Amino acid sequence: MAARKMPKIKKKKIPLPRKAKTGIGAAPTNKFEHFAEYFRMDLDQKEISYILKKSIKDNIKDKDLVKKYLAVPDYYFTTMNSLHCAMIVWKEKGFDLPKAYIFDNSTKLFYDGLNQAVKKKETEIEKIKSPVKTPADILKQKKHELIGSIEEILDTEEYSIEYSPYDELQKDGHAQSTARAIIDYYTPILEEAKELVHKKTPDLVEGYSHMPVPIRKKYLEFLQHIVDDTNRFVMAKKATRKTSKPRTKTAYAQVSKLQYLKESKEFKITSIDPLLIVGARVVWAFNTKYKQLTEFVCRARDGFEVKGTSLQMTDPALSRKITLRKPQEFLPIIQSKTQKQISVAYNQLTTKQSPRSDGRINKDTLIMRVFDKCIYIDNESI
Repeated sequence: MAARKMPKIKKKKIPLPRKAKTGIGAAPTNKFEHFAEYFRMDLDQKEISYILKKSIKDNIKDKDLVKKYLAVPDYYFTTMNSLHCAMIVWKEKGFDLPKAYIFDNSTKLFYDGLNQAVKKKETEIEKIKSPVKTPADILKQKKHELIGSIEEILDTEEYSIEYSPYDELQKDGHAQSTARAIIDYYTPILEEAKELVHKKTPDLVEGYSHMPVPIRKKYLEFLQHIVDDTNRFVMAKKATRKTSKPRTKTAYAQVSKLQYLKESKEFKITSIDPLLIVGARVVWAFNTKYKQLTEFVCRARDGFEVKGTSLQMTDPALSRKITLRKPQEFLPIIQSKTQKQISVAYNQLTTKQSPRSDGRINKDTLIMRVFDKCIYIDNESI
């Protein structure tokens, strides 16, 4: 008996649920405002970035410019430009934009922002490439600039002492280290010029054969002026160097009414801080009006006190005063030499001694130097 065939049973097809639209496909197209809002709130940032960058590639022919645009920070291709992105897609779908949304204006704003972003990034790259100058580099540059200006004068062979390194250093607010560098640079050259003019060393005479003898002397004078004038600036900087505040207010109170000359432009000298007088044993002062140099000496162990415009505890027998014929030559000795060297130089002065000092200082007086110790040589104070 033949086997009976079983009838085929048709399986019912179960409808699969339709996938919800995502991305741009899920954006409502009934109204542009809703479409743009979806781009701003719901569309993935990566899709916005892709659309904006693709738009740049499609519309900009300059490949180098395209590279610059695409290299700007990623945040520029996110929701901050989602409206422009929505307008691009809306137009691609063939829809007309509402009158309130002008595509050309939006495009211009988009690329203006891109150009600013490119410029900002290029500036940042330049800053990274440019090495940051250290304070040492700045000082070195200032030194070279000043030496360069002096060298220009030397090249012209018009050795005028009207040029003042002191004024240049003061005007530009240079540091003391810059002035010292100038001195260190020109001192060996000055010594060579002295040897040329005074000793007439054959090798130097041959080396400077292009320079007439009278010009050589002017050359020497100019170099001496450069070193001396720069050294005056160093001394002025030392004089104005900040001093630590005294532990008590007594010193401030003592010098509060002291009248003295803070700076002399004629002699290019700046007074030291008057606070240094209190407790010092020796004070050197210079009256610019009468060109009188005074050494005030205090025998008391605790040093000077100041009352009004006078130095208290001044010993008239040990103090001394003299009128200087050439202050510009002698005052640097007071500023830079030791007590013993100052005493030796003072004793060589031929000007007649003035009457002993009464310890008064006035508005024409520069406070030049102080010493904490008092040394005696041949019963003379140093």
